[in-house]
Amino acid sequence: LFELVSGLQKSGSIDPEVIALEDGPLREKYATAGIPVSVFSYDPDKLSTVERLNQHILPLASVIRQKTPSMVVANTLRAFLAILAAQEAGVSSVWIVRESSPWNVFFGYLPDRVAQRAIAAIRLPQRVVFVSNASRKVWGRFDKYNNFEVIHNGLNLSRFSKVRDMQERARSRTALGLKDHSIGILCVGTLNPRKGQKDLIEAVALLPEDLMERTRILLVGDARDSYARRLQRRCRSFSPRLRERIRFSPPTESIQGFYEAADIFVFCSREESFPRVTLEAMAF
Repeated sequence: LFELVSGLQKSGSIDPEVIALEDGPLREKYATAGIPVSVFSYDPDKLSTVERLNQHILPLASVIRQKTPSMVVANTLRAFLAILAAQEAGVSSVWIVRESSPWNVFFGYLPDRVAQRAIAAIRLPQRVVFVSNASRKVWGRFDKYNNFEVIHNGLNLSRFSKVRDMQERARSRTALGLKDHSIGILCVGTLNPRKGQKDLIEAVALLPEDLMERTRILLVGDARDSYARRLQRRCRSFSPRLRERIRFSPPTESIQGFYEAADIFVFCSREESFPRVTLEAMAF
């Protein structure tokens, strides 16, 4: 969303302001781009009744009215609160759906009556933008209001310099300890059960020894989830020779070096809509 918003701002198409439902590392990027950010914090665990849901909707609607926007854009299904608040404020809205979970499963973290309000909000926006046709099909039974549309994710290639530069590739492989004969397998994404990185680790453990000797696994992503700790424990149970072939790296702004160095990109997710990392891998 940051790439989309900042790009439209640079072209003079929009004058954006961001209301985040949770603070995070992108705040600094928005600030650098001159895009104001405010945080409207809420606790999803407190949405236990419709009455409590309304207690969150009304103040957010008040904030929206004060800012007098032409339109509210809600990013991801979890931002359903913004769609309901925009309706309350009398402001048009667009909802970008980036998830592919079934509609009757995704909102399972909410009590039934609150989940029903969230699901029913799909009829409210002027446009519901899905990033893949598959995700649109998931919500197909609600496609009755002439407001569904598919716009695939794009990629700002200017983020990456010297794409497919063989000298850069050689430098990146050296920096990551990949020898000429090594096969670098890259997997990018937060380490969690939905991303399924365990499948890759277990598959590598089954490789013939001569192939395993050449293989190096590069797992790049946030490792704060308990799933990540289980993965790391599993790797410690391997033989030293196998264990040293699996490398965990934290999230990085310098992801280009990993793509340059890799020979194979593996995406293990059990469930996705249109993951941008596949586009990044294709770019390299």
